Amino acid sequence: MSREIKLLQPDFPSAPHWMPFLQESYDQHWFSNFGPNAAQLAAEASAYLGLTRAATLVSSATAGLTATLMALGIRGRVAIPAFTFPATASAVFQARCDVVAIDINAQTWEMCPKALRTALKRQKIDAIIHVRSFGYCRDISEIERIADEYSLPLIIDAAAAFGGRDPSDRPVGRSGIAEVFSLHATKPFSVGEGGIVVASNDLIDAINKTINFALFGGKSADIWGMNGKMSEVSAAIGRAALRQLPSVIEYRQHMAQRYMDILSAESNLTLPCDIGRPAWQLFSLKLPDGSAGFVQEHMAAMGIQTRIYYAPTINSRWADKTETPNALNLSASMLALPMGRHITHNDQDFICSSLIDAKRAFYADRDMDE
Repeated sequence: MSREIKLLQPDFPSAPHWMPFLQESYDQHWFSNFGPNAAQLAAEASAYLGLTRAATLVSSATAGLTATLMALGIRGRVAIPAFTFPATASAVFQARCDVVAIDINAQTWEMCPKALRTALKRQKIDAIIHVRSFGYCRDISEIERIADEYSLPLIIDAAAAFGGRDPSDRPVGRSGIAEVFSLHATKPFSVGEGGIVVASNDLIDAINKTINFALFGGKSADIWGMNGKMSEVSAAIGRAALRQLPSVIEYRQHMAQRYMDILSAESNLTLPCDIGRPAWQLFSLKLPDGSAGFVQEHMAAMGIQTRIYYAPTINSRWADKTETPNALNLSASMLALPMGRHITHNDQDFICSSLIDAKRAFYADRDMDE
């Protein structure tokens, strides 16, 4: 092993940058339950996105998705893409709903509108969760039109997309009835564990009630809730992280462009396109069919961490016989490359050359077998 290149290294603000924000919490002896830092970060995040929508902080994006479904009173079937991180399905199950796995579009790597329409014609579906795969910021107006046509609430799982901009150069956060972002340590905007939900004032009020055990005025209501709030410590970290976010995203966008420039001439690699301007949690690409495991092992031997995302498909995790061939193919073909300010240009050149060498070795190995 010639070196070690980690897949991710959190862009986390140092303690001197976030600890001063906690003074108000100490002054008020208020460390949870929508304290001063939580209220301020929610307002700052909404302003950063240029939204007229309100925002609330949650303990994780998973909790945010669950709380949104609960606040909307959704019970029954929720359509989600078969190709996504398992947290999307977990959120649906935690809201006491059932998952309907929808195949994806082989070009966009996101929920296929045609497959969604087919599912809607075959069975009753009560809500839709569309996932911005890999934090990409595609135009999802067709999915929105389908949701409107069937009068269904559309929730956007935008976990890795905070700070990204859509193809019209608008910050994401405006789509569906709500968008939910993750502030996990692996994200460009990180507090360690946490999330943000942006929605209308009325829905945010209902979500706030839901994530506080469904208490209202200190009394239990006639609905069930959960504990999904963000602590004041995490919110203080978030306020500092938001201030450094523009420079974090700028570096990652520069890295992504270098990946594009270096790898675009290489045959048999499918690079992301028509994705707006993401914040770039990772750089994901599609490898030739059947090669992802080989390439990952080869790069690991060179000291480079990668990840096959998202594998396995959601519907393979339980006895769901839904056929989702595109999701199945991508779950075995997508490789995520390292991203972040811990990666130098020399590291990135080494990553790309190792990837190309691995791909060529795969073909050479296959030719020998034949």
